[in-house]
Amino acid sequence: MATILDRLREALAPDYHVEQELAKGGMGIVFRAREVLLDRPVAIKIIRPELATARAADKFLREARILANLRHPNVVPVHRAGEADGFFYYVMEFIEGNTLADRLQHGPLRHSEALKLGRDLLDALETVHSVGVVHRDIKPSNILLIDGRAVLTDFGIAKPSVDPSTLTASPGRVVGTVGYMPPEQAFGWEVTSRTDLFAAAAVIYEAYTGRRWGDQMPDRRPDWSGIPGSVAPILRRALTWQPDERWPDAASFRRKLWKTRTRRYRRRTFLLTAGGLVSGAAAVIVLMPSDELPPTDVTVLPFEAGEGIGTELTERLRGLTELYLDGFVTVTGSYRADVLWQKSDSSMDLVGQRELQDVGTRAVVHAIVTREAADTAIAIEVLDRSGVVQRAGTVRMRGDQTSDQTGYRLGQSVAAVLAPNRQYEYRGPSLPNADEAVNAYLDGMFAFKRNAFRKARDHFHRAWTIDTTFEQAAWWYHNAHRWLVTGEPAPVDLKRLLQARGEDLSEIDSMLIEAQLATSQEERMAAYEAATKHYPRNAYAAFLYAEESQSRGALIGIPLQESTERLVAVADMDSTFAPTHQHLVWSYIRLGRRDHAERSLRRYQQVYDSADAQPNAQPSLFHWLIRERFEPETAPAMRARLVDDPVAGRVMLELFRLGSMWDLAQTQADLAGSFLFGGGYDSQTRGNLHEGWGLALVGLGKLAQALWHVDSAAALFDTDEARLEAAEWRVVAPALGLPGISHEEVERGRIMLRDLVSDSVSRSRAAWALGVDAAATGDTVNTRRWLDSLPAVHPDTTAQQLSISLHSMILGSQGMYEEALQISEGMLAYDSAGRGGDPFARAVLHLKRAEWYDSLGQRDRADAARLWYEHFEFLGSPKGVAHASEIDWALSPYVRFLRGRAAEQRRQRDQACSYMSRLTELWAEADSAYGPLRDEALAYAQRRCR
Repeated sequence: MATILDRLREALAPDYHVEQELAKGGMGIVFRAREVLLDRPVAIKIIRPELATARAADKFLREARILANLRHPNVVPVHRAGEADGFFYYVMEFIEGNTLADRLQHGPLRHSEALKLGRDLLDALETVHSVGVVHRDIKPSNILLIDGRAVLTDFGIAKPSVDPSTLTASPGRVVGTVGYMPPEQAFGWEVTSRTDLFAAAAVIYEAYTGRRWGDQMPDRRPDWSGIPGSVAPILRRALTWQPDERWPDAASFRRKLWKTRTRRYRRRTFLLTAGGLVSGAAAVIVLMPSDELPPTDVTVLPFEAGEGIGTELTERLRGLTELYLDGFVTVTGSYRADVLWQKSDSSMDLVGQRELQDVGTRAVVHAIVTREAADTAIAIEVLDRSGVVQRAGTVRMRGDQTSDQTGYRLGQSVAAVLAPNRQYEYRGPSLPNADEAVNAYLDGMFAFKRNAFRKARDHFHRAWTIDTTFEQAAWWYHNAHRWLVTGEPAPVDLKRLLQARGEDLSEIDSMLIEAQLATSQEERMAAYEAATKHYPRNAYAAFLYAEESQSRGALIGIPLQESTERLVAVADMDSTFAPTHQHLVWSYIRLGRRDHAERSLRRYQQVYDSADAQPNAQPSLFHWLIRERFEPETAPAMRARLVDDPVAGRVMLELFRLGSMWDLAQTQADLAGSFLFGGGYDSQTRGNLHEGWGLALVGLGKLAQALWHVDSAAALFDTDEARLEAAEWRVVAPALGLPGISHEEVERGRIMLRDLVSDSVSRSRAAWALGVDAAATGDTVNTRRWLDSLPAVHPDTTAQQLSISLHSMILGSQGMYEEALQISEGMLAYDSAGRGGDPFARAVLHLKRAEWYDSLGQRDRADAARLWYEHFEFLGSPKGVAHASEIDWALSPYVRFLRGRAAEQRRQRDQACSYMSRLTELWAEADSAYGPLRDEALAYAQRRCR
């Protein structure tokens, strides 16, 4: 008799090969399987056949929908759901790791591990609860541990949450796991999100102690041994019988729990009084209930330097104040004032009530730094919203030796004015006692904010060298190196840093490291979003999220306009962070918004480091780009001056191929011509110039000339890869609908590709291109032939990705649009890094998916698929054959025409005008084959866009 495993294998073949049973529960069974087409491991959950009633199937599919709509790094993702031969199933990501239950068989977790587990679990629950779902079965066996990360699984008995105010007193059916059910669940009463908080606290208790909370004897006091004293009251509140006495939500529980983490450096508790450091001080902020967080509270202005005091010292002292003020929180009493430095403004004229309201702050901190004999005196003032200036005392230090203690006293002095008569414990980021390490770290932060990344990297490296346990310096050393974009390996192993010394980092830095370690773009975006959600006023977290969105967000359907709005929000948080303004200049040039680009450039000029900024970050280059985009008739003179400049000319030669990234195809072509006609370059540089010229001409609608330059580049590079690209332009571009390539050139491309199919290196890409060509002509037989010719190799290789692409096109040509979309979905994970197997594969993927969405009548999704080219995804200087990003940008004018036509059909006039008006400029001298497209764009612009 066939087993369930045998029957399931047969039912899910050929899409999945089911390998073995992994786990069995009351309602379901989980199997390990391999998704054949994507050649990746997955986990498949089914309803136990004997329990597969109609009601059970509805609940099971509801569980799949819940998981499919939860995008969070601590929740297992679902790819697909369905029914096959009587089996109701859904397909999840296969996560290889042990459960918490497995781990606890070897004893309790270490304090830092239990704390991290609690944070991850509550982080996941915050997202789960935000979509109106209660898990109801939180227990160690439903929590996977992967490289120190906890992932919540098994939503089999999850249900919509209930508003506590609507609870009834009638008991219902009891579902859940005995020993982990909160009282209301065990008695069959209605459950709410606070029900999950009880269960989470029970799991955290067990992680610390190795004992189950449900095993506590009801007639005895709970055993809190093994629970740190700072953690016990937090868990005690979550484990109370009355739900309304527990934490109000997962976020509050998580914040309170995470603040108990220990630090490497000393913890200090002082009673700050009005008669202590500051005489006669009065509170200038309203103390808020303990579960609420205030908005931006404090703006720290640049410190004023007295005679003999240098700017370097005042910036260090200001940095110390900002850093340490963040670490003071009230730890006693029923109210709390969280004093957070979140906003900085370089202007010195913030005086009076109106100005404070304008910048959205409660108070402004200012200080005057003077020399007193051998000491340095920092006289601090705090200005509140009523316009009253209060002295916060004077902090003295020996000479210029800033230190951990200096920073502590500066932060403490301001905290005393903002909330006097409160008991404080310092829990912020502590710095080492070595003054040299502290100074190097602060100098690094100062340089980093001003785009001087090379200088910042050197400072952070020095701080880390002086004190190798200074993990905060190591993290920022990594950041500075990353933004230098040298192409060299990262100097810091972030995974090791997080696993071995994560408790020495702040929570927000740990979350940002986890985001950078994410293996897919979707997971990385979710992690950044979680970080900004928990720390909504942290400027660097917001910048990383916005930058990720700007660089790669369009690849997953995030418009550039939305990414730009995120950058604007970052600039509002911290106007002194130069990279934000630089990225805004880029966005506004691309979006065609001159006033905004010039304003962002002015703000950038005010804060960047003119002495040490990278050559490609000089404001003069951005000013020239603005001129090229918005004043093309006067730009050539400025361009000529820059080309003749030794530094600017070298940068322009290295980066001219990025012109199309800013929608400056004509500039890219003009620069290529200027450099080529100037002469004196080796064959590789001349090849780069021809390549960039050809790519620009594609965007300008001059494909005949473009092919000549691509051929010239191929001859100079003299590689099969370059010859392959030349052939692909002749075949793949027409297959995507681009006009202007003659039938003779297409046939020539086919011949070139057939020759390359016999080459062991190029055969997969050549066969794929021929398959794309066949699919475009409706020749399914030859498409299948070229698909079958792709070698079956290890997953994640070129052939594997390209075979998925061709297979989805065959399905699409047969009218199986949903299946084509589902199959091609897996390629998006590779798409974000341009690893689709071929530089043209990303463009083909998005344009074909847009076609299939259109065929299904899903116009908005079709438009989202077509906006992929809006990305800024590129690292380093483009050299050699075209990269995927360059092909995306070269095709973007044609794709904008498609989007403009679609917008016109949907009567979205502003959007259509934006595309069509720009195309009349780009295609002003295009080939005759572009005439009908240009005329259509021109007619619309003249008729509707005045």
